[in-house]
Amino acid sequence: MNRPYDDGNKYESLRERIIGLGEHSIRKSYYPELQERLAELEKFRSLLDQSNDAIFLVQIPSGILMDVNESACSQLGYKKEDLLNRPMGNITDDGRIETFLGNGKILQGERQTLNIIMKKSNGHDLPVEMTVRIVNFNNIVYAVIVARDITERIKAEEEKKKLQSQILHAQKLESLGILAGGIAHDFNNILAGILGHIDLALTDPSVGPNLRNRLEQIRNSSIRASELTRQMLAYAGLGKFSIQPVNLSTLAEDTAKLMELSISKKHILKYNFQEKLPLFYGDMTHLRQVITNLIINASEAIGEKDGIIKISTGTMKCDASYLAETYLHENLSAGLYIYLEVTDTGCGIPKENQDKIFDPFFTTKFTGRGLGLAAVLGIIRYHKGTIKIKSEPDIGTTIKLLFPAFSLITEEKEKNEISLRQWKGTILIVDDEECICIVTKAILEELGFTTITAGNGREGVELFKKHDKEICAIILDITMPKMSGIDALKEIRLINNKVKIILTSGYEGKAAFKDYIDENTDEFLQKPFEIKELIEMFEKILPQAFRNDS
Repeated sequence: MNRPYDDGNKYESLRERIIGLGEHSIRKSYYPELQERLAELEKFRSLLDQSNDAIFLVQIPSGILMDVNESACSQLGYKKEDLLNRPMGNITDDGRIETFLGNGKILQGERQTLNIIMKKSNGHDLPVEMTVRIVNFNNIVYAVIVARDITERIKAEEEKKKLQSQILHAQKLESLGILAGGIAHDFNNILAGILGHIDLALTDPSVGPNLRNRLEQIRNSSIRASELTRQMLAYAGLGKFSIQPVNLSTLAEDTAKLMELSISKKHILKYNFQEKLPLFYGDMTHLRQVITNLIINASEAIGEKDGIIKISTGTMKCDASYLAETYLHENLSAGLYIYLEVTDTGCGIPKENQDKIFDPFFTTKFTGRGLGLAAVLGIIRYHKGTIKIKSEPDIGTTIKLLFPAFSLITEEKEKNEISLRQWKGTILIVDDEECICIVTKAILEELGFTTITAGNGREGVELFKKHDKEICAIILDITMPKMSGIDALKEIRLINNKVKIILTSGYEGKAAFKDYIDENTDEFLQKPFEIKELIEMFEKILPQAFRNDS
């Protein structure tokens, strides 16, 4: 069989024939030309073996491998003799190659590039970018195939796609958080007016028992509505948190034992709590809500059949690659994490739904829609933690919550005892919601204060300029038209940096506005607020001189 060169001894035979032809030729003038060809052949062979790419010489149309370089043997795990004189189809079953080689799809001198999978000697795949060129040597057609390993390129592309997906997911969460926070803010403004008027009505001694009962029912319904807004704010990461050292094992055990009475008798709770678990700073109320939601969801996943819910705590070291596979992986550092794990033997979650279960109002259940797991997400995000999910249909689900072992979340101040004493002095109320101004004014006057009201920040600043000397405190809404509460705060501080200010918002938590609120701001009051909460604020910020019993 004719071929441009061969390996080993055969290559040396070819060399001798070429040299011999030159030495015994009658026309010695051919010798320099043959010598030059020989040098090119040797140079070509050297370049082939030095290349990092796998190179194959294939006869057309048979598809037989005539030569391969050392890189091809190394990458595929074959010896050269195992490849030569064998079909190209032995190392790739991609039909496109056979089409090119067998049907002359590529013209001489042209190139064709495609991505295919080659088979290693151990059966593993080798993804390559293959370039095919047709050449003619001594009237025999060959294909020169250069195959470049693209394993790392594929990994990089997959990582890019994954990163893009994570970015889109983060943007979705952010958008939903903004939407949830905005809706909660508006609802809280409405509820503030409702609860304020109800509280005032309930203080009226002329209200009869029947009317009082109905007012109490309205009040209870309003409080339940405010709890829903709190869940929405928790999802948005704007919830009101009271931070303290938490032992996750103790909290999980106490919560789970209470839940034993709330779930089906067919479902057995099993515990595996690590002793001497490191403490971390967290909000016990919100974390208890998280544990409760996870147990309820696990029980609902099991349904009417017998099943087991296992609750475990412990510690583990998490590296960057592990954290990258979690639900909330942004800005997490490798290190020691405390975990809570809830495993059930329920129906499992289909893979296509696993990224959706923390979306607000997403459910696969026929009844009930809510913010349970969405609120869980917001609470975990606030605690600088993350979530890892493992689920298989008809086998069960494991949800693992991870918290940094050493949290730097700032602890909030504890509340003082509530006093119901009467007050004196003038309060400036600045809020763009008319109903809130009316009800707050009524509450304050019931407590003995004199009030001045403003419908926006600009009007509030102007009124404060006129009544600076008589105003003892300001109740200032943060979100308003014309001039926001933040901007009004700044201008008021230029006039008088000692006046007591209570910021209010339908958004929850002073921490949400930490970048805007200065150190002289005294308190934050969450809408909707009750009379007792308002009195509590005045107990903290107003001196004895403003109390009627002084």
